[in-house]
Amino acid sequence: MATPDKIPTDLTIDLGDNLSPKDFISAVQNFIGYVDEITESEKSNNVEVNWTIRVREGSALIGVEPDIGTPSSHESAIYEKFHNVTSAITNGNIYEAEISEKAIGHLKSLSKLSIKYSDGNGINLWIEKKRFKIKEEISSNIIDDKPKKYHDYGTIEGRLESIKDSTGKLKISIKDVLYPKP
Repeated sequence: MATPDKIPTDLTIDLGDNLSPKDFISAVQNFIGYVDEITESEKSNNVEVNWTIRVREGSALIGVEPDIGTPSSHESAIYEKFHNVTSAITNGNIYEAEISEKAIGHLKSLSKLSIKYSDGNGINLWIEKKRFKIKEEISSNIIDDKPKKYHDYGTIEGRLESIKDSTGKLKISIKDVLYPKP
């Protein structure tokens, strides 16, 4: 397990030593996807943040840092978002974290990879030198939390027709193709 002095950037994932090459690649892809999703959610004033990957030689530490020229206020907002998401997820409040479904999916995939560790260290996310352990419970919290937020009211099949009337109001109707009214 890494210590804060060995972390190469303010946003780093520690993958440990037990992952197969396939799982390592999957973990890196999910980490980068997670970073992209959080960055996209904090996009403001059309400021685009590009990330540079930093790897600590001889370790499984993969870090990202914003390119030079990224406003420090925007960097701070992104790191703040990572901290807020981290604390919400730690408390089991997945949907209070206010992140996209894709970001949740990336976290869930990382959580499932942590099951493969037998040494108890697992996968760790370091945000501004503070460690956040990605536990396998995150995956089960995501599954448990989902039914509380989703309600299915049924489906309708048919042809969707929309008409704008003379007053500018949009009228939408569904025509049943199989059983049309006489």
